[in-house]
Amino acid sequence: MNEEVTIIDYFRVIKNKWWVLVLIFVIAEITNVFIISTRPEIYESTASVLSPMIPIETVILVPSDFSKVHKEEILPSLYVKEPASQIIAMLKSRRMKEDVMEKFELDAVKKLHKSTTIHRTKEGTILITVRAMNPELAANIADFYVLNLDKINEELKVGFPKPVVTLLDSAIPADRPLKVRIKLQLLTTGFLSIFVGLLLLFFINYIEELRKTV
Repeated sequence: MNEEVTIIDYFRVIKNKWWVLVLIFVIAEITNVFIISTRPEIYESTASVLSPMIPIETVILVPSDFSKVHKEEILPSLYVKEPASQIIAMLKSRRMKEDVMEKFELDAVKKLHKSTTIHRTKEGTILITVRAMNPELAANIADFYVLNLDKINEELKVGFPKPVVTLLDSAIPADRPLKVRIKLQLLTTGFLSIFVGLLLLFFINYIEELRKTV
């Protein structure tokens, strides 16, 4: 009949093979420090733009003596449209990425996709954030996204007025690289290494006990 394993048995296993935990912890932390120290510095630049307000042709049943100005004052939401979603789609399109790659002689669409973030704030501003190992390159790519919108708009005949967006803030080259959260990475690595070490420890003990019964 198999004996029931208690928590005391687990502590006994840890006590007898504590060096396994220490070894895995040290190797993991040394590897992490090496990766952090050899990782290239990354710079980030952001360009912000405002999308235009486009009139919508809408039939509205109002008294005939109302002028168009009066109608727009009463129902402004029916006369203007915020095309931010279409503009963001253009910014995120493969066509835009290919133009950026050709302009700056980049070699991977996936790499560009991972290093570029495009989103809209609650206030309606569209932010184009680019990360690169060169601060000037990051700023130039972010600004190119904005400038290239007019080209894509004209070639695809989307119908947006020129310029497609209003540049609020152009991208400025960062004077320092992004901060690396070294303490957080080391702490996370430590917890993961201990967890993996415990699993390995109990697995080794299980194999040893299994061999004794054979």
